[in-house]
Amino acid sequence: MEHMSIIEELKPALSLSDEARLTQIEAGEVNQVFQLEDGHNCYAVKSLARDEFSGINRFHQYLLQEQLAHRSIAPSPVWMNQSQNLWVEKWLEKQPAQELAGKDIPVTLGAVIANIHSQPVTVRPLNLPQRLHHYIERAGLAPDHKLVRQTHQIISQYALDYVPAEHLVLCHNDLSWGHVQSVEPMIIVDWEYGAMGNRFFDLASCASINQFDETETARLIEEYARATTISHTTVEHFFAEQQQVVAVTEALWEAALKANHPDQS
Repeated sequence: MEHMSIIEELKPALSLSDEARLTQIEAGEVNQVFQLEDGHNCYAVKSLARDEFSGINRFHQYLLQEQLAHRSIAPSPVWMNQSQNLWVEKWLEKQPAQELAGKDIPVTLGAVIANIHSQPVTVRPLNLPQRLHHYIERAGLAPDHKLVRQTHQIISQYALDYVPAEHLVLCHNDLSWGHVQSVEPMIIVDWEYGAMGNRFFDLASCASINQFDETETARLIEEYARATTISHTTVEHFFAEQQQVVAVTEALWEAALKANHPDQS
């Protein structure tokens, strides 16, 4: 979406003045993020027009983020258009880079993700098998495709249609270091994939997204086990299982992205 068309759509919704300014601050593979300034008001605006393939329910995300904002760990959502391709939330300044620079990232993320998993927030669960089949459909993969066979295997092998109660927690499912706005207090952004889900899938996703090596992954696991008081052996075991699930999930996501946006290949 062009800057002016975004501002024109937001004007009546946010009662913007003619002095409102929109500045692009991020252009990802799918979404674009802008800073909207209008007098003393400042917002983060996300253009989601290219994200028609992921199957995310933005209405459920909005409800989740309202709960998280009430607990002061996420920006408050402000508005979303009817087509759900334009999202506005309160602008929150990122913790100064020099304060984050000295952090041990794997250890810090281990503590952050443990904190997320402890939140007394209940939202709809992630139906992972359904999401995987959605990616297969959007990617147009044939039934005998290697990824399709792998998908059926992990769904059966790890019983992905069922999450034990002790593993079912609030998950971010896309926790990169860049999504940490502040450590103390904890403020996290980009909850598009947030849902109730398997804590170890979330942990394995975090390691993969941040491209941790073996040493960094070991520190992530160690801190998570310490922060949650789950035995280190248990965390290692279920983390290793979910690594395989995450690998297939990410491969399917990439396939769906490329099929719907050939320019990303």
